[in-house]
Amino acid sequence: MADVYLAYDRVLDRHVAIKLLRARYAEDEEFVERFRREAKSAASLVNRYIVPIFDWGDADDGTYYIVMEYVPAGDLKDRMKDEGRLSPEVAADVALQVAEALRAAHERGIIHRDVKPRNILIAGSGHIKVADFGIARAVESTTISQSGDILGSLNYMSPEQAAGERVGPGSDLYSLGVVLYEMLTGRVPFDVATPADVAAGHTEGPPSPKALNSAVPEGVDAIVRRLLATDPDVRYGSAEKLIEDLRRVRDGLSPVAPLPHEPKVPSPADAAAQTLVLPASGAAGGTGTRRRRTVWLLVALAVVVAALGFGGWSLIQGRFPGVPGGNVGEPRHAAERPRAGPENVEVPPVTDLGEQEARERLEKAGFRVEVRTHETPEEESGQVLEQSVAGGDKVREGSKITLTVSEGPQVARVPDLVGLTYAEAEGELEQAGLLLGGVREVTSETVPPGVISGQDPQAGSTLEPGTYIYLTTSIGPAAETTASF
Repeated sequence: MADVYLAYDRVLDRHVAIKLLRARYAEDEEFVERFRREAKSAASLVNRYIVPIFDWGDADDGTYYIVMEYVPAGDLKDRMKDEGRLSPEVAADVALQVAEALRAAHERGIIHRDVKPRNILIAGSGHIKVADFGIARAVESTTISQSGDILGSLNYMSPEQAAGERVGPGSDLYSLGVVLYEMLTGRVPFDVATPADVAAGHTEGPPSPKALNSAVPEGVDAIVRRLLATDPDVRYGSAEKLIEDLRRVRDGLSPVAPLPHEPKVPSPADAAAQTLVLPASGAAGGTGTRRRRTVWLLVALAVVVAALGFGGWSLIQGRFPGVPGGNVGEPRHAAERPRAGPENVEVPPVTDLGEQEARERLEKAGFRVEVRTHETPEEESGQVLEQSVAGGDKVREGSKITLTVSEGPQVARVPDLVGLTYAEAEGELEQAGLLLGGVREVTSETVPPGVISGQDPQAGSTLEPGTYIYLTTSIGPAAETTASF
């Protein structure tokens, strides 16, 4: 739907990506109006995992454009073409960052609608950024219907979106599930050519990632299968819940959310029946033969016991030490005495406690403690977020309990840039760990040309490092014009 060029911003001395919408879109009034609204909404997204929009509008010749950050390291699709499937650790980390971007957008009511590897850009050092928020909606909701414009990413499209139904946050999460599946296996779950193929592919469902790549952990496999559920209500309720599970599997824990279809838990009768099933002969024929002999021996013993009564049972106990209580001359209660060793101890609940208090409680109960940190909002710093064994469960004394403890995020304080020049502002932002975003020029009777007259966010705000700061600069007084008659 657009042509993208590498451009140069002479004012800020940097390269940018400029997206020029194709002419046929500019001719549709409905699209133009929606494009303005969506571009404005997307430009309001400020998140380290989202490609920022510096400027947007229309040129004198009627061309509509969006100016974005230039991310030079390519996109996720290029990386997978070069490297093939990614390691489960890298794939889960990329999915976590995309989920962070989706959470920021969903909280502002913006649905991406086109999450795919081409829209996931590599920013370097393991950092990714998601591009094109809101643009798919501008196209999707207009009367334009050229082939390939709206349905250009069928392999990553949710069943409800392919069917033309209403989409929501769950639709973006489904698309992320397809991307994660592809990173883990090197292929998409469904290779489709038409919208109808999306629903047809879900009739049987794709092979699980673990079936195609044995290195995929069970937790990651479960997350992907939940994301790819046909019913949006069965998927994760929000990007926040997905983030929680991705963090858990990163830390070696199991996901919190259950699988869409939990395996049937066998009843005691079923379990007993399963223990009596005799294996077929074959490669393990020796083992099968021994099991059959054991079963028939037990049957024979039962017949003997029935014939001889209690006295016969006592005789059998003395003859076959393997039978419970079957050591000759040993009292019955001695045979039933448990072996010496560590006892199972109830684990105290320590979530929401401070790290030191939690450690002391666990160590007092006889457990070893390991601590992992996780970045969270500052007000939660130092609290226990999770414990590897839930409070109230019983495990052996001396077992290791892993605690996930919150760690306040790194923050950057926004400097006061009003009154500075571009060069001075850029230096201040670099020192603070922030980036210079878009610049809006205004006339001013009081501020000299080239001097910053406003900033967003304001000085003193605390932000994540790498956040963009947007400036307003003076171009001096408005030019005076004289009318001639």
